[in-house]
Amino acid sequence: MAGTGTRYRHGRRLRAPATYRHRAPAQPRAPSGGTGTGTGTGIGTGTRHRAPAPGIGIGIGTRTGTRHRAPAPGIGTGHRDTYRHRHRAPGSAAAGRGGCARGGGPREDGAVTQTETIPTGAGDARITWYAAGSGARFVVALGHGAGGGIEARDLQALAARLPEAAAATVALVEQPWRVAGRKLAPAPKTLDAAWRDLWPALRAPGLPVVAGGRSAGARVACRTARDLGAHAVLALAFPLHPPGRPEKTRSDELAGTGLPTLVVQGGNDPFGRPAEFPEGAHRLVEVAWADHSFAVPKRAATTQEDALRTVTDGVARWLRGLPA
Repeated sequence: MAGTGTRYRHGRRLRAPATYRHRAPAQPRAPSGGTGTGTGTGIGTGTRHRAPAPGIGIGIGTRTGTRHRAPAPGIGTGHRDTYRHRHRAPGSAAAGRGGCARGGGPREDGAVTQTETIPTGAGDARITWYAAGSGARFVVALGHGAGGGIEARDLQALAARLPEAAAATVALVEQPWRVAGRKLAPAPKTLDAAWRDLWPALRAPGLPVVAGGRSAGARVACRTARDLGAHAVLALAFPLHPPGRPEKTRSDELAGTGLPTLVVQGGNDPFGRPAEFPEGAHRLVEVAWADHSFAVPKRAATTQEDALRTVTDGVARWLRGLPA
């Protein structure tokens, strides 16, 4: 039965052998952004951006590399200082009052226009300026207390309000110990010395300077104002005595300024309530219900916003009445 294409054995019909198709082996995939190498064990290397990709060579592969995520909006790929350190006085061509700001370009009154670092004998101090523009009558220099920095609510409220309400450029001053990141304030003599060293920078705009501050900063202003030639003194939350120790009075510092002086004091300040202040040449604005930080309790018959408005309105009214 030859030629029929059918095979028989012992009289039985045999099946034709099966036909198999052979596929080419799949090609390995290299990792995205890198290369896959090797003939037995491969290593996929390179930089992978966002989406992961297989790092397999030929055989068993290992994926290595650096993963980079896209930066968040407004954040660069490098470190950016919070402050720009300058040694120019506000009003100069590069940083004119009410003109150029940290980010460049003009700002509205009351906005930060310059931050500069001032060397002192105790280390670097820092001044953040809030310009009142070309019509400014005063520079109001405000130092912070021993328990915090220029982020204090009263200092921030005055910096935002006085440039417009009183035509006063505000300079918030950070003592060297705060700039250096230390937690404890040094002795009063060290604070006074640093304030004296940075005073020329406060005078640089060519305007009368009202020396001021809150708490320990108010004491520094009172002790140094006359010698430095300050125009007036602004004492916020003046610590008349340690809490519970009225016999340890500091009224001599307040009385010794010999200059027009305004005290702004919380009605419940444990460092000295308004009624405890002795009679003198100073004027006093009481902030009802407020404590040493001008915070008011929830049970108070006033709001926190109203308390800060009492502070800013009282200071602005006093400044407008000062002769330039």
